[in-house]
Amino acid sequence: MATSAQIPHDYSDFLEFYCQGPYAGYVVETRSAGRNPVKMLKIRQPQGDFSDPAHPDIVLALPLKVEETVERNLGAGKHRVRYRAGDLEIVPPDTATDVYCEGDNELIALILPFGAIKKAIE
Repeated sequence: MATSAQIPHDYSDFLEFYCQGPYAGYVVETRSAGRNPVKMLKIRQPQGDFSDPAHPDIVLALPLKVEETVERNLGAGKHRVRYRAGDLEIVPPDTATDVYCEGDNELIALILPFGAIKKAIE
């Protein structure tokens, strides 16, 4: 379940990796807004390993329909947690994740372009 690789070079960003990579079949909807777009993914996933490679963006994940236990490492160490609809989790930039879902889940992921945010606050 360990994931430590960067996004493969044939994908330009996390959204493209998710939509065209191994999880493409679980994407329900995508949207983007803004000049340095904030991107959104709506995802429905079955039980399984949904580990992600490191990427340069910040991801805010909001479970919608889920009541399950998840084993995860979002950059602060591996632990088990009970996901509930409405919980919010943050994946920092350049962080590979290890995520194993023990049941079906549906979530929205907001992908924030960290490079653009960093430039704006400097």
